[in-house]
Amino acid sequence: MGKLTIIDGKKKCTKCLEIKETTNFDFFTDPRYKKKYIASKCKACTVKATYVWRKKNPRLTSLGRQRCNAKLKLLVITKYGKDELPVCHHCGFNDVRALCIDHINNNGKEDRAKLRDKYFAGSVFYRWLRDNNYPEGYQTLCANCNLIKEIERRNIWK
Repeated sequence: MGKLTIIDGKKKCTKCLEIKETTNFDFFTDPRYKKKYIASKCKACTVKATYVWRKKNPRLTSLGRQRCNAKLKLLVITKYGKDELPVCHHCGFNDVRALCIDHINNNGKEDRAKLRDKYFAGSVFYRWLRDNNYPEGYQTLCANCNLIKEIERRNIWK
């Protein structure tokens, strides 16, 4: 933990040894003692160290990102699921790996054009839904029900 050694609103970074304003350092609270601390390294040095660590540990970085995206998907799938459970609205299927978000009004293409671009899917889309307080017009469907809905929309088998 960094020491709270601030002189005239400035602190010395332990990595680059420069004296900088305290706004260039992160503050955090130790939950055990409920004390507020200032980081020992400045934000710029922390960013550089993080970049170097990620470069050396790509597998761990990838696993962390996958875990974070899986939690986000579960959160969104649950929010749009039936009775706020991670289940398909049509058939009740509950394996999260095969559940997805469906546009109720079949306006996914227009949504992507309005919101971003054609790559607006997956975790980017889930993050957008969460950050926009889960807007109306979406539901959770399993992959089978979602495909059946699309086939019926296109009238392929009629």
